Amino acid sequence: MVKRNKTGFSVSSVLSGYLGALFGAEFSLYLFFQGREKQKSKALKISFTPLQKRIIDILQVIELEFDAARFENVRKYSLLFVKILHELQLEKYSLFLRTYPRAIIYRLFIGMGDYLAEQGHLHEALAFYQHLLKEHPNDNILLKKAAGVFFMMGPAYLAESEFYYRKALENDSEDLDLYERLGRILEYSPDREKESNFFYRDALRHCHTDMERVRFYLLLLKLEPHNHKILSRLGRLYLRGGMYLESKNYLEQAAELSGDPWIALDLSYLYALLNELDSAQKMIMNLYRYEEVYDPARYLLGLIQETEENWEEAALCYGGIKPSTPLYWKARAGMARISLSKGDYSSAAGFMHNAPKKERKALRSEFPDLYDFLIKSLEDRLPSGGPVRAAYNNLFLQADTEYTLLRDIRKRSMGASFWRKYEILDILGKGPFGQVLLGRERVGGLKVAIKQLDAEIAADPVILRHCQQTLKTVRSFSHPRIITVYESCYYNGCFYYAMEYLDGGNLKSYIRHRAPLTLAEAAEIAFKICQVLDYLYRQKERIIHGALKPENILFSGDGDLKLTDFDFFWAASEGGRKLPPGLLKKRASLANASMYAAPERFFAYGFPGGRHGVQGLGGALQADLLGADHRSDLYSLGIILFEMLTGFLPFRKRSGRAAAAFHHSRKIFSPRLYHPALPVEFEQIILKLMQKNPTNRFNSPAEVAVAIKNAKL
Repeated sequence: MVKRNKTGFSVSSVLSGYLGALFGAEFSLYLFFQGREKQKSKALKISFTPLQKRIIDILQVIELEFDAARFENVRKYSLLFVKILHELQLEKYSLFLRTYPRAIIYRLFIGMGDYLAEQGHLHEALAFYQHLLKEHPNDNILLKKAAGVFFMMGPAYLAESEFYYRKALENDSEDLDLYERLGRILEYSPDREKESNFFYRDALRHCHTDMERVRFYLLLLKLEPHNHKILSRLGRLYLRGGMYLESKNYLEQAAELSGDPWIALDLSYLYALLNELDSAQKMIMNLYRYEEVYDPARYLLGLIQETEENWEEAALCYGGIKPSTPLYWKARAGMARISLSKGDYSSAAGFMHNAPKKERKALRSEFPDLYDFLIKSLEDRLPSGGPVRAAYNNLFLQADTEYTLLRDIRKRSMGASFWRKYEILDILGKGPFGQVLLGRERVGGLKVAIKQLDAEIAADPVILRHCQQTLKTVRSFSHPRIITVYESCYYNGCFYYAMEYLDGGNLKSYIRHRAPLTLAEAAEIAFKICQVLDYLYRQKERIIHGALKPENILFSGDGDLKLTDFDFFWAASEGGRKLPPGLLKKRASLANASMYAAPERFFAYGFPGGRHGVQGLGGALQADLLGADHRSDLYSLGIILFEMLTGFLPFRKRSGRAAAAFHHSRKIFSPRLYHPALPVEFEQIILKLMQKNPTNRFNSPAEVAVAIKNAKL
């Protein structure tokens, strides 16, 4: 089995994919396994041309010089190696192969720099990065690597680190990691702590989610540990997400430092949510002397009295809130709950019927709760066939269906109790529909990945319900290469779910750093994916993945892979629903998700042009009517294989429209234009997977796996 080497550095292994594209699969295998005794005897049987022997010799010299830490010689021999490649007269090849010498130096030097930096040889690593920066002065990857090495070299090099980070920030002003790293440099620089403070505050302007804001407020708190405004802001952000334990910690600290009544009000509300009613009531009574918080304090006191079933006192508090205040409709909802508790169904139903739709949305979970309470009360106390029950049924039919959906969504999630089980440690990254957080179980310490859906997506109950159903289906799987999904949380308009955390990165990152892969690596990865797809296809309902792309293929620490994120992108356009306006423009990752999609996927309503019918594509009735079947996953696998073996997608413009145009009407480029040494037998597998007409593709994942296994590699 081909294992990804994470502990060492091998020049031959790093370049095996590039050279395999020029000289064939056997040559790439020899390079990949060079030095491994188990494979060496077999590989040595290959008969090499004089040029190939020269390449092997100079690679061995580079390896020896690298091991001996003679890094200036490494750079010299690497450049000589590129000159040897020019003897191949690459200008006669395709445009892509002509870029190989430059790409080889980039891949080789960045790999050497990374390895040396990990080993603590910082000056040597920096020399490789700076050599590349002469050719690629605006490459943010290189700029950040060089800046990071300068930072690790100590206080004397902070100015150089700052220079490179600021240059990277000029290229990408939305990169929050750069703000954090620059802020840390300013923290460590003499007499620049105040500048660091301003920098973190400036970063807050570019934050799009509450967790991103929490990240920078925590950094600010380290600079100003007794700033009650920062503490209260953190408390409110955590409270809004349902993270009561963290919220309580920061709000209590803020309340000790400040007599701000609004902080006390937030803390009393939190106490009420945590059922610490005595503490909440005591704090609220102290707020009555502040006229500015009079209505909120009355509302909270009413909420406490309602919880304790003191109906008259609660009604008195709610009734004192003026119609002109923002809490008026929340107080009316409280009055409706009191009416229900007393058996006065008509008053509660009247509130539900008369509440403006805008106010219903503002009430968030309170309206669905009230709706559920009313239905349950009627089921318990009114005969199903009576005229009164029939009148109420008509009222329910007039209610918005989204509240029925929201009620169902909330029943199927843990709600705020999710955050009693998990805590957030860090932000891992962003995906098409939100961000990925690193979490941990509070008891046991198991690390998990927590995904949060974007607010625009979470606002649509139809999409949320689809996502919940998808997660339920994934939880039912028992396959070692399908990611494990745990609980979900729907609270205050936000949707989260916890899943297994893998620390080996994803296939997209691996392709970016290693492509073109050797044929053996690409074949092994594709074979494993086929095994998972075949498992899904053999389920009773013949499930498809629906969103197969390199970002959704994750690696564990030992190099094995698992599939994640089933069908989330296409949920947004299901059933004729349009994607939220501007979402494709704001999120490049949404466009990236369509790069691997089969042509039949683009007939969904959510895409530019809408559903036009399958024009001349033929295909099975299931593909025509539903937009996709298991062969859509096989098409995606073909695009992934193409990218693994060439380093390119079969089209150049990275946009949703360009991808749709290619998938619909463009000719399929042969991967041998990019990879001349690719065996014809394997090329045929890729071309068959990428057929526009689903009926011309393989019939099943198992059939693809057999073809890969039988292909001459």
